[in-house]
Amino acid sequence: RGAVVGVGESGSAYINFMEQFQQRIDKAGGVKEAIWAEREHLVLGFFVGMLQGTVGVGGGVLVTTYMSMATDMEVHRICATALLATLVTNTAVCSHHFAQGNVRLRVAAVLGTSAMVASYITAKNISLSVPEGVIRGFIATALVASGASMLR
Repeated sequence: RGAVVGVGESGSAYINFMEQFQQRIDKAGGVKEAIWAEREHLVLGFFVGMLQGTVGVGGGVLVTTYMSMATDMEVHRICATALLATLVTNTAVCSHHFAQGNVRLRVAAVLGTSAMVASYITAKNISLSVPEGVIRGFIATALVASGASMLR
């Protein structure tokens, strides 16, 4: 079995998750201090949530861009972190739109299923072998193209 990125030596994503939080608490000197040390992420999350709740976009774009500029984290970890964060926020936003009848279920099912399959295959077989510079270039190009498409 190949190594799973993010799982760590324990082989368990849950144990890795708990170890990361404990390391952050230990490094900061306590729970309150650890939360204070995450204030940038808390503020970013708040504003990303407001933007997603208003216009339905922004989570992955803003989080990925911010983390690329403000951290020394490698791009593969930035993308994976942004994906998990937006999974949670997208679920919250979508639940409201679903309750309001704004979701086209057939379209969402087809888009979601095809994107899920392609994303999994790509993440498993291709993503980690793509050089960081190529991923950063692709993200920058996608951001520019997305912004330009809004001007029409």
